Amino acid sequence: MLRLVLPANIAIEVDLSPEAGLVFADRSQFEMALLNLALNASDAMPRGGRLTIETERIDASDSDASIQSGRAPCDYALISVRDTGTGMAPEVSARAFEPFFTTKSDLGRSGLGLSQVYGYAKQSGGSVEISGEPVGSSIRLLLPTSRAAQLVRRETSPPCVACGQTILMVEDAAIVRRAVARMLSDLGYRVLTAADAEEALKIIEGDGRIDLLFTDVMLPGALDGGELGAVARQLRPGIPVLCTSGYSQVRAEELGARGHRFGFIAKPYSKADLARQLHSMLDRESVAS
Repeated sequence: MLRLVLPANIAIEVDLSPEAGLVFADRSQFEMALLNLALNASDAMPRGGRLTIETERIDASDSDASIQSGRAPCDYALISVRDTGTGMAPEVSARAFEPFFTTKSDLGRSGLGLSQVYGYAKQSGGSVEISGEPVGSSIRLLLPTSRAAQLVRRETSPPCVACGQTILMVEDAAIVRRAVARMLSDLGYRVLTAADAEEALKIIEGDGRIDLLFTDVMLPGALDGGELGAVARQLRPGIPVLCTSGYSQVRAEELGARGHRFGFIAKPYSKADLARQLHSMLDRESVAS
């Protein structure tokens, strides 16, 4: 997966410990977290470099307070992602996990990757931290193993189960599109995908069933997600539209100001939050019909 999205001038080294243990983790969310870490590392190596991924086991006896994070002691699987890039200044690493914080001037990359990793780690009962290196940066993702992870999973599992409804999901980033599509499938939905508004409209103009449109606001091409939702409502009156975005300047109120009653979920979102939002919108539509 990483070889497909990282530049050819970045070497990938993997060192996986057989003693790292097993964790109970949602596959799509874990892949998204790893992808975000790799892409942030790639941004720090514009002229190439080396990305190293390592795993090891952290025993419950480890006294590192930053690892235990105030939780009852348990074993952790540690996933370290190191790069040989420019590194982070202390003032940057201190804010790196804040939503919408970025040092990039290019709005094409929102800087939300580390915020999403932080949310995933906490939801999973673990933690994430940044450590300085002589060259580059190292980000350590810790996830609880064995029985502790099972307890976390039961506490954070999505409470809403789908009934096979069909969702058209529009997202231009291929890796993100595949990950979210898998998340929706795991929740019990039938998923149709499109990379932009033009592709989505071809599906909407067809005669196949679509119960909800789930679209990113920032899309390439002539129509953004809000405009796509408006056209979808003209072609399929009453269809629920759920928009998402990771940009701080995009707010649900702005979509509402256009005269549309669209749902909105901010990135980064958890699987449980997405499940509840979709269930709520589809349930309201079912009652209304």
